[in-house]
Amino acid sequence: MAQYFGGHELKKGKFLTPFNQVDGLQLSDWSYSRMPEYLWLGLILGNFERTVALEHCGKILTKLHNLSTTIDLPKFSQILALNKDSQKSFFDYVISLIGDKPLAPLNLLFTTTSHPVFASLFSKNILNHDKLASRLKNAMEQFYGHQTDTATDIRFLIVYFLIVSGRLNFLEGMESTVDAIRRYPYTPHSDEDMRRMRPIVRSMEGAIQGTDHEDNTDSSFVEDFWKAINGMYECELTYIDFTSAKPDAEGFIKLAGSQLQFYSDILSATRVNDDKMLVLVGIAAYAFKRIRELVNHDLFHTISGRSIARCVIECYIMVKYLCKEEVGKPTIWSDYQDYGLGQYKLIYTRIDEDKADMSNSHVNVDLIKLLVSHRRDDKFIDMDTSYFGKKGIREKSQAVSEKGLWSHYYDYDSAFEHGLWGAIRESVMLDCASIAHRYHFIPDTEDRIKLKSVWSDCKMVMTKLLVFLGEIYGYPAGFPSYGGNE
Repeated sequence: MAQYFGGHELKKGKFLTPFNQVDGLQLSDWSYSRMPEYLWLGLILGNFERTVALEHCGKILTKLHNLSTTIDLPKFSQILALNKDSQKSFFDYVISLIGDKPLAPLNLLFTTTSHPVFASLFSKNILNHDKLASRLKNAMEQFYGHQTDTATDIRFLIVYFLIVSGRLNFLEGMESTVDAIRRYPYTPHSDEDMRRMRPIVRSMEGAIQGTDHEDNTDSSFVEDFWKAINGMYECELTYIDFTSAKPDAEGFIKLAGSQLQFYSDILSATRVNDDKMLVLVGIAAYAFKRIRELVNHDLFHTISGRSIARCVIECYIMVKYLCKEEVGKPTIWSDYQDYGLGQYKLIYTRIDEDKADMSNSHVNVDLIKLLVSHRRDDKFIDMDTSYFGKKGIREKSQAVSEKGLWSHYYDYDSAFEHGLWGAIRESVMLDCASIAHRYHFIPDTEDRIKLKSVWSDCKMVMTKLLVFLGEIYGYPAGFPSYGGNE
């Protein structure tokens, strides 16, 4: 039986979106490949009242079809591919109907050198370069999104051209669609009927993609368009800074430290051979040291802070898991220590086998060899290459009823720990707000992005861990409540 999650079907370890399972479905990028081709229509739409503009465009598209029946779609690349006489005849008609001002911004892209016919007819406008560039950019911003009202107007004109050229016909029973197409130019977008009509237009234009009409995409035209646009405008870099007032963490640090010191005193005084307490308090102390690093070095809004959050979560889950497994395996406390020492042994064994020079490395080979052999000779320490207890952190979190910590926090923080692209995108990529650069992003080499603080989550999980230990070993006399120790 198929397994689903969030509407996605699990197949071979991957949750597949329903759209990627539709045979023959192909994506066509409106903003990158189609919008540049139809921007000329958008410039006309932006210069007149909507109904007037659509009527002008309708006449111009009819002229285009009558001039050349070889044009599949009203793409500017196809218009510029017409012979010189046909180009001049078409553009002369456009100017006679609407003047040369609407299409003048395109003269910044299609120059005398590359497209002499167009440039000669539209270079007479008195607007200066900056104003033309501003108009061009404004038009792109207006029509960049494929589902905006203005972009839908362009998509309507594409459908209209196919109707005029006889390439799109309607079957019986499609009266509502025909009515929508007929009324569309004369119905304002604020009209309630447009909520029905716009999807019809978009679905019809979208259905064109993947047909023979789209097989002749002029990739060089699109590439040249964006290359020219990119060079005309500067980056407009934006970034998120979640920096907030530094939390007052000293009270929590003092409270947690006193509890752990209480356990440390017990260990040294009366339980020197208690492996269970040694392991539990040792794990908690490690998590606490990570918390101290978070506070002392102000790492709340950093990538390193997420590494700390992930570690504290894993420590808490491990503490609960070990206590749960102790019921059926009393040796689990020594097993846990041997597993960790075995991991150290595995590291230096590889180094020895490879004869690697680690003299300048942060890996202190001599020290880790000494630590592994501290209690008994390392010849009696196995090296386990699997997860401790044969379960990963997800299975361990489920076993101790803490799956939410894994699914809501740990997996997210792991993306930062492993350098996955989602984490990279969030933490080191500046967004460019310029449509001319297609809202791209570039690396943050000056550490301007500040992530949301991890303090609240770290404190919450560390509190859970300390309360869990408190239920086993108690608290110092007069120890105050953490507040919300549930």
